[in-house]
Amino acid sequence: MGLSIRKRKIIILSAYLLFCLLFKVSNSKAESVSVAVASNFLQPMQTLAVLYENQTGIKVQVSSGSTGKLYAQIVHGAPYDLFFAANSSEPEKLERMGNAIKGSRFTYAIGEIVLWSNLADEKSKTDIIEILTDSSLETLAIANPRIAPYGAAAMDVIRNLNISIKGLRIVRGENINQTWQFLRTGNADVGFIATSQLSDAENMTNGYYIHVPKNLYAPIEQQAVLLSSSKNKGLANQFLNFIQRDDIKQNISNFGYRLLES
Repeated sequence: MGLSIRKRKIIILSAYLLFCLLFKVSNSKAESVSVAVASNFLQPMQTLAVLYENQTGIKVQVSSGSTGKLYAQIVHGAPYDLFFAANSSEPEKLERMGNAIKGSRFTYAIGEIVLWSNLADEKSKTDIIEILTDSSLETLAIANPRIAPYGAAAMDVIRNLNISIKGLRIVRGENINQTWQFLRTGNADVGFIATSQLSDAENMTNGYYIHVPKNLYAPIEQQAVLLSSSKNKGLANQFLNFIQRDDIKQNISNFGYRLLES
């Protein structure tokens, strides 16, 4: 016995609704951009991602880590569309190797570092050498200089000041965010962090910071690049254009970064 007209309509309608649902899921996956971002820029990127999604409906999927680790993932085929590094050397290398689209690389921010201290009796001290050579100092936190540009900048400072840290216990964060956690939780006395992380310290009653003179470390020029393996190059390029808008640059500056002078 054949199906009634009503049942046929229900089956056709159900099939149509299922098709629409599958199309919507498929389309939502296509309408997204995958971004690998250095740890120091995670909070700004999350903020900008929400802003971008609200304006365009395109989702920004953010993955974070040290620049060195993200670079290694990209070289080994990680499916990112964009790479926001904490330096210029890794994006340059990707470009030379053919892993990044030539002409897409640009500087989106210039990072700076500060010296944070949890030692209450040092609050009157404003000299970096005085703080780092204080007899009460036991533990120094830095990001791993081999994979984290902010850690490399910290080591520049120590070398340029000709300070010995052999007597200190060094705790190395895998990235600058982990380094900041060592300081926030009191697992380090003193440490070098990104200026952009100070917004996270507004509610902290303990500790203080001093700015590190820029002549003590190489500029932390942070560059972004479109990856050759991206399957969403058009959408990824749109997001890069968004990042370079004047209002977005101002937003980045508000997070504690300098901008490249035009």
